[in-house]
Amino acid sequence: MSKEYSKQHIVPKCYLDRFATKSSGKDRYIIGTCTIESGRLKLFEHATTEVGYIRDFYDVTDKDDPKYWEHYFAEKIDTLCDKKLASIISSIHLSEKSYVLGYPEKIVLSTIIIAQLLRVPDSFNYVYNHIVPHAIDEVKSQLKKIPFRQNANQKQRIINNYQLPKVLQKEIYLNSSFDENRFNRYVELLAHRMWLVYINTISNEIPFITSDNPVLVENLSQSDSLGIFQNGLINPKTCFFFPLTPSIAIANYSDRGFFSPLASELDGHIYRISEAEYIIERNNLLMNQAYNHFFIPQPLFDFTRNREPSDD
Repeated sequence: MSKEYSKQHIVPKCYLDRFATKSSGKDRYIIGTCTIESGRLKLFEHATTEVGYIRDFYDVTDKDDPKYWEHYFAEKIDTLCDKKLASIISSIHLSEKSYVLGYPEKIVLSTIIIAQLLRVPDSFNYVYNHIVPHAIDEVKSQLKKIPFRQNANQKQRIINNYQLPKVLQKEIYLNSSFDENRFNRYVELLAHRMWLVYINTISNEIPFITSDNPVLVENLSQSDSLGIFQNGLINPKTCFFFPLTPSIAIANYSDRGFFSPLASELDGHIYRISEAEYIIERNNLLMNQAYNHFFIPQPLFDFTRNREPSDD
């Protein structure tokens, strides 16, 4: 079983399929894949089963099944990206201007977005590099107050050498982040903000792209501040942007922030956009925050590849 579930997706395959092309005669999807190597853009095509994963990334030792979290994401999150998200996308396409996101749809989208933000390497690394060191310093401070059987020098050596093993840090982070009550509270907070649905009317020429870190979290006052931990969920200046397909994206704003006077009028409605500058800016941010790959839908991928400089 351990080998069977080693390719652990950090973004759902069924989500990536919507930016891919179904290959003729095969039940798989091919996606235009890009990465930056030594400052140069590299483009190639991959099946969606072969991108967006890290081997054994979620493996833990504190559960009976080391693949517990891989199964959790597959059963609790990725299934939402399949049928329920497909239903929302179909309703948007069919209803056009008359469609308004309802509360159940907001809960589905919020669940997907929160889980996506918490399951990617950027979030793990932020915890490892910023939160855990402060926690260790606090533990060391408390250890100094506890009487030890060892002499003072031995006690100081024990305190200095105190560390949390990486797998334990991972287990603490996952158990805390996806605790049912805490996770549901995050989902409710996001769901009750203001939602905009964007239809990209120039998606044939300039589609929304995506990446293996596909949710943008921005500060409206600081364009260079990206990420959920840097900006927070309840900050009225925090904006969430999430492409659902090459032609549909969701933007989420605080109903207490800049848009509060218009929140009741704007919330949940569809807006057709054709501003190339806005779409390109979103795409560039998604490229820059990608963990490993970003993905360009057809026909833009072929156009980009044909313009790529040769190695000669």
